[in-house]
Amino acid sequence: WENTSIGLFANYTNLNPSTKLLKQNFDWTNAATGFDANIMFRHKTSKTGMLKAFVQYDQGEVGYNRIDLYNYPDTINFNVNGNNLYSNISYRESITEKLIFTGGYSYSRKDDDLKFGDYAFQSLEDAHTGKAKLKLLFGKLSSVKFGGEAQFMNFDDTIVQKENYYASFLESDVYLSKRLVLRIGLRGEYSKLIDKFNVAPRASLAYKTGEKGQFSLAYGKFCQTPLRTYLYQTPLN
Repeated sequence: WENTSIGLFANYTNLNPSTKLLKQNFDWTNAATGFDANIMFRHKTSKTGMLKAFVQYDQGEVGYNRIDLYNYPDTINFNVNGNNLYSNISYRESITEKLIFTGGYSYSRKDDDLKFGDYAFQSLEDAHTGKAKLKLLFGKLSSVKFGGEAQFMNFDDTIVQKENYYASFLESDVYLSKRLVLRIGLRGEYSKLIDKFNVAPRASLAYKTGEKGQFSLAYGKFCQTPLRTYLYQTPLN
């Protein structure tokens, strides 16, 4: 395993014993229990290549009885159970001395069950994300990067929404001197959820005054999909 490493971690939490030993103001049905674990994997595929993978899972639950303000002194049970999964894999390789490839993929899932008395509510989110980038070196320090990404997201919490997001970019770092650096870039992105395409130019200029000092100027246009709360309330058409 000279070129490979694996790391494992696990943790379990249960606060119920402490609530029985120490007087509490809450009527706990489940003070807080949880479990989380992750695994990390790294493998050096060549002199310049590296493959990495990571997976993490956590689960937690908490519940208590609270006073029913409309039917005092009755109580209402409140309980939340959450499950989360996150994983990613990435690969980096120098194709030539001047050309470097970086790519990756990630998947995440968030599943929450909430109960409040006789009412039950479930929220589910999952997302797939893929990215790829090529970096071309030129001159002594300058470089140009270009690549793209795609995201496929599903949201289901009473209202179902699906988002397909695509983006591509081109960016260059040009060293005008050892102290003066110009960065210019252009990004194009499309959101299917709001059916809109954006073009976002960006530029910055930085001057290094000394070992620990730097002046910089920057300009950029950034676009963001509205929060889902607003999309609930506002028709997309």
